[in-house]
Amino acid sequence: MGMVLVVICIVPHKISRPSDVFLLFYGVIVLMSCAVFSQVTGALGCGESVALFVTLLVPVMAVLVLRGVTLRIAPLLSLPPVVVYGGVLMLLAVAFTYGYSYGGAGGFDWTAMYERRLEGREQFESGSFGAYLLNMATNGLTPFVAFVGGTRRSTALVALGVGMGCFSFWLLGLKAPAVMSLLFAVLGYLMRSGRMQRLPRLVIGAVLGVCALALLERQFFENSLIAEVVVRRAFVVQGALQSYYWDVIRRAMESGFDSFMLGWDFSNYQGVTFFVGSEYLGNPAINANTNAFLVALAANGLFGFVVSVLFVGVYFAAMDALYRSSNNREVFLVVSLYSLLLTEQSYTVAFVSSGIGLLTVLVFLIRSSAKRSSRVSRVGMTVPTAPGSQ
Repeated sequence: MGMVLVVICIVPHKISRPSDVFLLFYGVIVLMSCAVFSQVTGALGCGESVALFVTLLVPVMAVLVLRGVTLRIAPLLSLPPVVVYGGVLMLLAVAFTYGYSYGGAGGFDWTAMYERRLEGREQFESGSFGAYLLNMATNGLTPFVAFVGGTRRSTALVALGVGMGCFSFWLLGLKAPAVMSLLFAVLGYLMRSGRMQRLPRLVIGAVLGVCALALLERQFFENSLIAEVVVRRAFVVQGALQSYYWDVIRRAMESGFDSFMLGWDFSNYQGVTFFVGSEYLGNPAINANTNAFLVALAANGLFGFVVSVLFVGVYFAAMDALYRSSNNREVFLVVSLYSLLLTEQSYTVAFVSSGIGLLTVLVFLIRSSAKRSSRVSRVGMTVPTAPGSQ
């Protein structure tokens, strides 16, 4: 209960800057899962669960401190948004054409989606340019298009984003891109309508609503599909994996100072994520990801953990500064997307492979909203209210 109260204090009551979105998603998904479900596996006792929770608080403290530093960052160029959007659509077309041409037999069979994932690893060799491009398209560019559709009130762009998400499920058995596209279409609508400040209430209300529906479904039907598909995947699995990773970290600490500072050698398992899949979940083919900071601590020791915390803290501080100077809605998109990816991916994988780095470059090139407004006012049109200023 004490950890839950800490989470309630950390989660922002309203969204006023991009880094607030990180605090919201990280608090609701990572910290709340730790507080409630980190002991479900029996691998951790109460004291170890508290130690894990305190460790996971370090990135929050870093973001709160670093975003207080005054930075002045402006867009590097002043390209019209339509130019950037056109480039994104071209990259999407190339990526999914490549995926369709070189992928295997797709399908919408729910029970066979994990088979399609394993086939995808073989068909699109890790580290190749095509694999990187396809990964960026599914995890980064697809939600970007849906978000722009929401901000621009474009049903076609929203449908395209969701459609590309569904194509990702058809090709690779990935559920997240379609869900992320829907979520970011809603975020785009909130930005356009000036209601982004209400996001914490909406997220918390959605979580409580889903849990209530799962309980009702279980009460009347004995089993709950909502609990299995949503609650288990988003929260219970998150807490369970955190406990496994903390056990790995504890074993590294016990094995010696070098292992604690620099991490174990997981080369025989293709990294710590496959080590956890093999040793704790009994399947060497499972890529068992958890939040970026525990992955960094387990894979690269205390040194890697400190680097990950500083990188993320500086990044969000810089994006806050960019938003203050440009008022561009797309900054919120990139920060929100990175914040969600950090809950289940390495910070480097999310930044490079999932396209956050590419999207960051793109938002630094978009003409600031203030300049766009001044151009509109000179031709006799009403200057729109800046998003989030209400």
